[in-house]
Amino acid sequence: MALNKGLLLAVMEEIEKFPETHNQDAWFRTLGQPVPSKNGELCDTSFCFAGHAAILSGAASPVAGRPTWGTTIARSRPDWWVDPATGKAVMLFDHDDYVAAVARGAVSVANYARRVLGLTPLQASALFHSFGGHAELRAIVEEFIRRADVESVGFDEEVDF
Repeated sequence: MALNKGLLLAVMEEIEKFPETHNQDAWFRTLGQPVPSKNGELCDTSFCFAGHAAILSGAASPVAGRPTWGTTIARSRPDWWVDPATGKAVMLFDHDDYVAAVARGAVSVANYARRVLGLTPLQASALFHSFGGHAELRAIVEEFIRRADVESVGFDEEVDF
């Protein structure tokens, strides 16, 4: 699996340019007030690094397809999964939704983002569970790219995570 340097950098640039749309604590979260994002669009959702990667790679926003809230929903905020074949958002409110999503081949937004970014599971864990701010995320992204560049010219290097 090749590292998707372009997408890694695009996500980082989006986060740095529009910090209001970044929240590393949740795959997605509705903002109290819409904020400007790329192309001058208003965005009412914040995403973690994985969520930004999913959106920038063409996955549908989880907010756009949110079902009407009702009294029978078991969770106050659903899990966001993605159908890799279509990019469609799949919202999981309860165990039945989970079973149906797995049967259809949907994957968690973390696994979707890991795949489109070309990250190993260990790299994805380091990046998606980083809570040290934008500078730390930038350092992780640059280190992944540096190591990918070193490996592409045939040098072996021990990887410490």
